[in-house]
Amino acid sequence: MPLVMEEDKEFMERKEKLVEFEQQLSTVSQQAESLVKSQQDMGELGLAFVKLTKFET
Repeated sequence: MPLVMEEDKEFMERKEKLVEFEQQLSTVSQQAESLVKSQQDMGELGLAFVKLTKFET
């Protein structure tokens, strides 16, 4: 029976590491989405300035 308990312990440790990894991936994904959104916002701001410049000339 000790072999089964060892395998169970190893399984639980790996499962725990996978849960941690999943949380890290989720955090990185949210950060990436935020970065993309801020870049899109900056692009829209740049277009607004271009339109404003054309309007003034």
